[in-house]
Amino acid sequence: MHLPPSFCELAAASNFSFLEGASHPEEVVARAAELGLGAVAIADRHTMAGVVRAHVAARERGVQLAVGTRCVFALGIDDLPTHVELVLLAESPAGYARLCRLLTLGKRRAGWTLDVAASPEAVEAGIESRADARDATACHLWLHDLRDAGVQSVGSGEPGDGSGRDPGTERALAPFALPGVQAIVMPPHDDGLTRPRFLDALHWLRASFDGDCLSLGLVPRGGPDAALRLLQLEWLSHETGIPLLASNDPRCHVRDRQPLQDVLTAIRAGRTVRDLRDLERAWAVDRAHGRAWDGPRLQPDDERHLVGADAIRALLAAAATPPAGHTAPRTGNARDARAPVPTVPVDVREAAIARSAHVAARCRGFSMSMLRYRYPREVAPAGVAPIDHLRALVEQGARERWPDAAGGVPAKVRVQLEHELAIIADLDYPCYFLTVHAIVAFARGRGILCQGRGAAANSAVCFCLGITAVDPARSDMLFERFVSRERSEPPDIDVDFEHERREEVIQHVYATYGRGRAALCAEVVSYRGRSAIRDVGFALGLPQ
Repeated sequence: MHLPPSFCELAAASNFSFLEGASHPEEVVARAAELGLGAVAIADRHTMAGVVRAHVAARERGVQLAVGTRCVFALGIDDLPTHVELVLLAESPAGYARLCRLLTLGKRRAGWTLDVAASPEAVEAGIESRADARDATACHLWLHDLRDAGVQSVGSGEPGDGSGRDPGTERALAPFALPGVQAIVMPPHDDGLTRPRFLDALHWLRASFDGDCLSLGLVPRGGPDAALRLLQLEWLSHETGIPLLASNDPRCHVRDRQPLQDVLTAIRAGRTVRDLRDLERAWAVDRAHGRAWDGPRLQPDDERHLVGADAIRALLAAAATPPAGHTAPRTGNARDARAPVPTVPVDVREAAIARSAHVAARCRGFSMSMLRYRYPREVAPAGVAPIDHLRALVEQGARERWPDAAGGVPAKVRVQLEHELAIIADLDYPCYFLTVHAIVAFARGRGILCQGRGAAANSAVCFCLGITAVDPARSDMLFERFVSRERSEPPDIDVDFEHERREEVIQHVYATYGRGRAALCAEVVSYRGRSAIRDVGFALGLPQ
């Protein structure tokens, strides 16, 4: 018996698409498991921050998770569409690294992680301090960034040039776009499908992506023009040679979250939900007069949620069927004769569903569990093994802590040091300890107060390196609370630096390792109760 192809949703958004997605990543994964989807991808706008939570949930539920992001690439403001939107999914560790570098390029160009004093972007944007930098969702990318040689050069150098120049000018371009990445072109809203610029962008993408790495999203949408949109997508696929891939482009995991998604859209737009509905009703007329609302818009229906294989078939079938009585003029001489509007054939829709499973299978080549830390190797002198350099520094620190005149290193501490160094060598962590030691040594050399804390206080090695202050000769240490062969967790040394001079340490790290290899930890910003009530009340039109 021939079974219909499995459906995989590869363009789901979570609430890490701030004020756009209305479901937590864990909820998306749990719903995918309930629906029996072959795989699900969390593709948030200009970020992969939600993937970690999704990975944990997918591992617990046995769901295949494809890892990626949704990026908007500028085409210019002189014509429509002004941008093209791609879902980019990693199919290998190298592909994941390139996605990270692409996002880094876009974020830096938008004003984030700037060295404000020396940044042309900051000067042009009027940014005088990091606090003046733009919001965290900003990410400025051009289509040609997909072929930026700096982005593709995994493991060395800076991503791109960060200059914000027009695409293709004075920049080295690779022959193909982002090896190890699957790309899905998401169809633009309204009449963007029929614009020559969108067709030109598709041709460029088809020529740029190597092999079987590019798809065109076949997304069902409600409305009287739903069937026409699917026909346009089918024609674009035939014209460009880009295969169709079925997706419901979900913004939440269940239909019941659609009202919340509407509220989030209204908050993002700075309007009420009622205002956006009024604007939507008048949008077609306003556009004809050149004054249409160009901000965030409500979804045209309540179907932008996660669905299973049967539901996506039903949605595509409904979208492909013109409204009753909807006809098109016949060709020929027959007066007043009308012909039924053609529909996208079933086999085309089924092929698009099968394509989703095919791309998901390609993405099995990468999982977040494959990631491993790669620490700087330059912390050890040339020709010296990192473990040998670490041992030498530990011995030097031990002699300073317990000088020979005072009896030398206690036997208990010597045993502890050998035990710790053996584990550090086995797990290939010497460079990590050397990196932290170098940062602490810089701070102490400048007279900057600093102190290690947390589980690292259980390490005699850290004490000898001057990172922590807990004397192993006076306490019983359990190093395995900090680093263990049994746990596949990297070490984590927390060092506090005095607040007034912490920026000196940060700039030293940037200067030493380069901005392509150093970054500040990001925070997940959540609404507080009072702010949430205020913003939701505004979106619902309640008096402030």
